[in-house]
Amino acid sequence: MTVKLDGIEEIQAAFQKFGIEVEDLLGNAVRATTLNVQAEAITSIQQVRGLGIFVKRYQPTRMHLASAPGQPPNTDTGRLVGSIETDFLPKRGGLLSGAVFTRLEYGRHLEFGTQKMAARPWLFPALETQREDWNKRLDRAVKNAIRRVSK
Repeated sequence: MTVKLDGIEEIQAAFQKFGIEVEDLLGNAVRATTLNVQAEAITSIQQVRGLGIFVKRYQPTRMHLASAPGQPPNTDTGRLVGSIETDFLPKRGGLLSGAVFTRLEYGRHLEFGTQKMAARPWLFPALETQREDWNKRLDRAVKNAIRRVSK
């Protein structure tokens, strides 16, 4: 028995084009979501929340309202907010990825806490706020790729 598929070259070309379309659209979705996580992290730190405690900082006359445990940290000097960066890693092991991070060591201490301080998470909650939008972007990217390829 012999099976012959007519048009297989066109099908292969369509699948290849689909892959390129999806990759481009997913890259845009990754970039948008990464930038939104960064913006949300910054906003969460800049919103001063009460219910914390006042602590003396650096000088006897300077006070800082520390956030309550479990809440994002209240900004003090602005260093953490100014240090929040993004990076986009295309095709890392075949995956598109984006990263939001700080190089400041105390950013990690605030996120996860220490033996002497409860966590003041600021990054993971920012990521969670973008979960629904990410799913919508992902769905839209695949649908748009299918629409473009089927033309």
